[in-house]
Amino acid sequence: MDDLTLYIPRPEDGWFYVKMMTDPATMAYNAPWYPPDGCIPDPEGGWKRLTEGWIGKEPDRFYAFLRRKSDGAFVGDVNCHRAADEGRWDMGIVIFAPERGKGYGKEGLRLLLARAFLWDGVPCLRNDFEAERAAAYRIHQAAGFREKGITDGIVRLELTRKEYFSSLSGDASGRGAAPAPCDRADRDHMRELLRKASPLIDRIAADQIPFGSPLSAKLIDMLAAAIGHDNENGKDEDALGELRDDRYTLINLYGAVKKIPAFLPLYKQLVPVLRRYGLFDEEAALLESAAANASFAEEDLIWIRDMLRRAAACRDAFDAARTYAERLTEALREKPLDPPRIEELLDGCGDDKVLYAAACGADKDRAMVAVRGRAARLMRGRDYRYALSSHVLVPARISMILDQFESLKGDALFIARTILTDPYDPDKTHMLLYCEDEALLMLGWRHVYGARSTCADRLRAMGSPFPEKFIDASPDEKALFEREWLSRAADIALGILDEDEAVRGRIEAPASVDSDPVYFFLSIHHPDRDVRLRCAEKLTHPARVAYVGSWTPDDEIKEALSVKIGSKAAITEMLFGDLSGADLVFAFRKPEDLSLQDRFCVQIMKNHPDRAIREHVRAELLSGKVDIPGVDLEKPDPFY
Repeated sequence: MDDLTLYIPRPEDGWFYVKMMTDPATMAYNAPWYPPDGCIPDPEGGWKRLTEGWIGKEPDRFYAFLRRKSDGAFVGDVNCHRAADEGRWDMGIVIFAPERGKGYGKEGLRLLLARAFLWDGVPCLRNDFEAERAAAYRIHQAAGFREKGITDGIVRLELTRKEYFSSLSGDASGRGAAPAPCDRADRDHMRELLRKASPLIDRIAADQIPFGSPLSAKLIDMLAAAIGHDNENGKDEDALGELRDDRYTLINLYGAVKKIPAFLPLYKQLVPVLRRYGLFDEEAALLESAAANASFAEEDLIWIRDMLRRAAACRDAFDAARTYAERLTEALREKPLDPPRIEELLDGCGDDKVLYAAACGADKDRAMVAVRGRAARLMRGRDYRYALSSHVLVPARISMILDQFESLKGDALFIARTILTDPYDPDKTHMLLYCEDEALLMLGWRHVYGARSTCADRLRAMGSPFPEKFIDASPDEKALFEREWLSRAADIALGILDEDEAVRGRIEAPASVDSDPVYFFLSIHHPDRDVRLRCAEKLTHPARVAYVGSWTPDDEIKEALSVKIGSKAAITEMLFGDLSGADLVFAFRKPEDLSLQDRFCVQIMKNHPDRAIREHVRAELLSGKVDIPGVDLEKPDPFY
């Protein structure tokens, strides 16, 4: 049977936990501790404590639902946690009563063991339960657990990591079967090192870089530094030295195997290193290639096939222990990407952080466009949706925004953020459907293409006198209304910046929040000049810098921005295009008074530290036959 997978639940999945904890048939085993029927009091509170204290706390604490692959239904849960006595983890498994009798207890236990021993490096698992629970005893015994004793009717069963690996490989002696427990960060580091070291391995195999030389060590250290050294935190000098030695051994031996593929001693040195870091798929691939090499002597092939059998068993168990989120993370790292496989993993992934990474990828494969849009739509958490919505140049965000409906009700800041910063009128129109702010609705009515009837209907439903009051107003009154609406929108935008910072504190990398579009809006529209200057100084997008510098009448803001425009393309677009790359909100383009833009060009030629940028401005002004009073554009670098 292979119909279950481990699923890390999200907060909104707590209904199943509550359902199990309040079902007398499921919880009957718990009756001695919670009479009369074993059901847990306050299951909602228990779920809150569980999500806060267990989810994401691996390897010290691990908790997962068992989910059926065929229909996505939850059928039980598993857990393990570090016990008070060092070196052991207590574990538990519960199958929802209506799902019992289908072999799920055995399969769930298999998944938990693989997770604990292969993924988290747990040295020993222990389970205690009533001795009369014969079915539970049988499945534990079949999985390799040993009885350690019975006290007050409670039987204690244990299984060590070494015993688990022996059972996987079929080696009753346990000889060489169990690698040392490996830190997950070390495993990820070594896996990434192998990926990035492929050109170096080729050069070692071709004798362009001597095997085991100081040069190879230096290049391996450089690759490791490029990956990062987070896995080295907390290690003493001995552990760090062992890690470095293993890196050198791993890459140099791969080069040697590629050069001399039929030399068994190389494999006997390489396999233990791969196994030490849980790289079972790499180990199996290496041995599969060796087993297909007819140059080996028969006695060497016997060893290779035996080790391959063990590696394949570990690889298969390791893969089964990974959640969909972990498999998806791995699939997103592969080059080239495999869109069908990634799409297959999306539905089972319950981790918004991983879905965010899938949605935001920069790969140019056209087949990934629909996949990324689907990943964006599958994100459930508001904070990750909010973060994605801030990146206005990520195409997948449009799918996510247009897929939101009831969740938007009452989320005024999310709605306002899209209305004030989104470059696409359909996105703004969608948010205006849920907007309850009169100023934003009137700005939408005035400036968002295709939104007039939507905004008018919303305003009338709110009892607002607009838009009729605006239609009947004099030109001066209309201008005043517009200023008041923009001032109100600017105040809302300041609140959006506070929300941006709050969301940053609640999400994890690679997710991020881009406040640049909000700074852009504020640097133009906030009524307070100091606020406009402060926000302008924080701009980073070249087109936004060019746009604000062109539009503002404030020479201090122009001066502050003149040193930030580092793109020649943005300068050319500023002078001869429409700056559409600034992701403008209300269809503004060039200033009607072009002398504002000329003054910005003067500030760039005066202040920019890069002579190439200064000269590019001068050359473009000359080619456009622009005349700026008091400036001799024929003279190179006229202000220096």
